[in-house]
Amino acid sequence: MPYVRELGSARICGGNCTNVKNPSDTILEELQDVEKIIHTACTVESAIRGQPVNPHDLRVQTRAAEIILTGVGAEIRDVLENADGERK
Repeated sequence: MPYVRELGSARICGGNCTNVKNPSDTILEELQDVEKIIHTACTVESAIRGQPVNPHDLRVQTRAAEIILTGVGAEIRDVLENADGERK
């Protein structure tokens, strides 16, 4: 039996589901949050260095990616654990 779970503004589908969002649409919806995370990482790194830092700086990008992936990873893990529990 197919299952659908909400993940942020996306829907994860197991089985043959319809009306599931395209991953690209989800990324576009989350773009503002990603921009805020990058801005915050840039501000923190600028404070550490004592000078302005470009948002494309490797440390800024790495920190932003860690923040995003940590949050998404937890959501995905929760969704999969809940779906696995419902199947039993």
